[in-house]
This record gives sequence, structure tokens and C-alpha cells, in this order.
Amino acid sequence: IVGRSDASAEMGGDLLDLLDHAGRIDLLVGDVSGHGVAAGVVMAMVKGAVRTRLHSDVPGAPGDLLRDLSRIVAESNAPEMFATMAAIRVHGDRGDVEIALGGHNPVLWWRAASAMLEDIENESLPLGVLAGETYPTRTISLDRGDMLVAYTDGLVEVFDRERRQLGMAGFRAIVGSEARACADGTTFIAGVMERVRAHGAISDDQTIAVVRALA
Repeated sequence: IVGRSDASAEMGGDLLDLLDHAGRIDLLVGDVSGHGVAAGVVMAMVKGAVRTRLHSDVPGAPGDLLRDLSRIVAESNAPEMFATMAAIRVHGDRGDVEIALGGHNPVLWWRAASAMLEDIENESLPLGVLAGETYPTRTISLDRGDMLVAYTDGLVEVFDRERRQLGMAGFRAIVGSEARACADGTTFIAGVMERVRAHGAISDDQTIAVVRALA
């Protein structure tokens, strides 16, 4: 599991966090609406709540975590704020992966055997938007060489000098091309970032994380 997060301002509103606890690894990739200090403060609050919950003896499924975080965002002192998040839990002892999304971009699943990308689609509203929103948890099994790619929209909503957006189709094409060529997650992320930046300058926080199956 590797990741990278580049802020577009002095204080960013993206979250990239990893916790290894009791035989499970939790990976969180999130994005608070807006930029700057306000977004950074809300994300810092969310990060603190994440760590408190995940270090408990009964952390619940990733979808349960997002439900609780949604309430925290809604009750913050910035009612106009909302957040999107991908919560990925890797079970080292079982070999499966649980995924829940809260208003977030699809997690991209690189299937090494078929050399194809599959979208794990979001089914829920962002965190903090609607009280009582549910966040389903999906369980998958990765085969050797498979990768899960979680990212924020700063890597998708990039414009070139003629104001043409990279967009989801362009980003998926970059991910697929780099997945075919890469030898490891770190090389993959570097390649994706380089090609996104070649399309246009950074104007929003950019975060990407990869879970790669080695066996």
C-alpha cells in the first residue's frame, strides 16, 4: 500500500491516512469541499475521529465508519462543508478487502489477469449532507498483480491551457496505461502524477493511493 498527497495551498483539505491495527489495515482517502484553512480544519477533525474509531476494539465495517464520520461533519462549525471519502480495509489474515464510498469518485480496480479496469462505484451521498444516509460495504478478493486505486478529484479536474479538462475518461486512460507498465505501486503513482501534471498545472489538492496484491 502506497500513497501520495500534494496540497494546492498552504493547508490542504485532502485526507490520506493509513492505520495498521489488529491484523487489518485501514486506508482512508478523502476530500473536504473548498480549499485552504477552513477545509483543512474540518479534515483535521475528521482525521482525529477516524483514528479514535479505528483504534477501538470494535471499529465496525468501513461503511459504519463513514456513517459516523458523516454525523461529525454535519455537526461541525462549518455547516456548508461536506466531505467525500473512500474507506478501504485490507485483511491480511483473510486476504480480502472491504470498500465503502461516501460521495467519492469510483475506486478503480486493475484486474491484472485481464488487463482491464473495473469501477467500484459510489452509491451514497457525501459525508455531512443527509442525516441517516447509509454507506454500503463491498467485499472483494484481489488476485496477484491486481491494484485498487483511490484518488481525489484534483487529479481528474485538471485543465490544459485551452481549458480542456482531463476528465474521468482521460484519468482512467492514464491509470490503465501506467498499470500495464509499472513494476510497483510507487512507480505507478509517480507515472500517474507526471502525466496528470503534463496535462495541466495543479489547481486543487491531489491525492492518490494504491493497494497492490503481491501474492
